[in-house]
Amino acid sequence: MIESELVASGSVNGVLFGKHYNRSIRAHKIIYEAMERLRFQAFEKSLPTTENSPLHAIGISVQEDSEREMFVDICTSNIVTDAKTKYELFIKKRSKENPLFAFWSKYIDMVQLLLLYIRTTRTSDWTLHLSSLRSMIPWFFATDRVNYSRYAPCYWLEMMCLEETHPYVAANIEDNWTVQRQEGYAFSGVACDQTIEQTLNRLEFPHI
Repeated sequence: MIESELVASGSVNGVLFGKHYNRSIRAHKIIYEAMERLRFQAFEKSLPTTENSPLHAIGISVQEDSEREMFVDICTSNIVTDAKTKYELFIKKRSKENPLFAFWSKYIDMVQLLLLYIRTTRTSDWTLHLSSLRSMIPWFFATDRVNYSRYAPCYWLEMMCLEETHPYVAANIEDNWTVQRQEGYAFSGVACDQTIEQTLNRLEFPHI
């Protein structure tokens, strides 16, 4: 990361341990995209020419569709669906054959999940929030994150049972669990606890 000038030498520890949030997210996004590109290139090389050509045609179609008018139709086409299935099988096969490939594939999965979780907050999507959190829980156990693995399942179960335990909260939480910082812009929601830390706590404890 230092040689590629992605992260300064003095910021490496902060990025790796998540202390510098924005820098960490940026670094993970760039590494994630690079690894995903390399993995997909390996997949393309494994395909015969007859199957590779349609993928290139799809790529050209996406590039030409600058207004994204046909994006959904392209992504749901039979060619893309078949390619996705073959890509998933390729990943499973190579992961069994190559431990390093499996390692970076797991990293890609984790960053995808992280970005999905960020999206839930930015878009204030409560259902997606619970779904992405549920997908995170096994990783907390796998990476030995004791506190997260202890409390995340409890939190998830409590939230899933809100309709029975607290019907009023369940009916209103979808629109009130985040704070919209900029009304004129989409994708700008912030979690309530983060908002408190950035506003009230700073006013009360300015030296922190």
